[in-house]
Amino acid sequence: ARKRFPLAFEKNDTNVPDTIMHYLKRNVVGTISTKIGSIVINGTDNLVISKFVGLTSVGFYSNYVLITSGVMNIVSQMIGSTVASFGNLGATSDVRKQENVYYESQYIVALLTIVITTNFLLFVQPVVSLLFGNFYVLPSITVFLIALNFGYTIIRSANRIFHSALGLYWQMRYLSVIEASVNLLASLSLTVGLHMGIN
Repeated sequence: ARKRFPLAFEKNDTNVPDTIMHYLKRNVVGTISTKIGSIVINGTDNLVISKFVGLTSVGFYSNYVLITSGVMNIVSQMIGSTVASFGNLGATSDVRKQENVYYESQYIVALLTIVITTNFLLFVQPVVSLLFGNFYVLPSITVFLIALNFGYTIIRSANRIFHSALGLYWQMRYLSVIEASVNLLASLSLTVGLHMGIN
């Protein structure tokens, strides 16, 4: 590394330019906003269900979340491995090329979403019945809604990749907070106001 990149090992006492520091600070704020929104979205379902529906329902729901989380981890590993490539594309290509690659990746992720969500709908009930027992199987409409939410999470992967790869955290800073607020308000109103339970 010293032979190939001697500049990287030279001592340099100059400060980072203010423009770069400003850019970094804004992206840190945007990243924190995104993470807080993600925690609220993913972490409040069980709290709302346990408070307003009952702790037993959380156990039923958690079995399905366990399966969706496992599959989502695999999907995230597959899709997340492309972030560096998209980052390189953002640094070396023009906007038109980036746009074409974005649409291609969105198409691939959409196909992946259809395949995974369809298989989830077909096989999750027998898997839950086999692993946990027939007592823990949820109604079909509830499973459909879980699959819909699961598919929505997967299909957003292409957007999240470009968001991360191109460093668009500052531009997205309000979106996560708004999304988390709408999610929490909708969950509370549907659970408390309309008594929809897990649905």
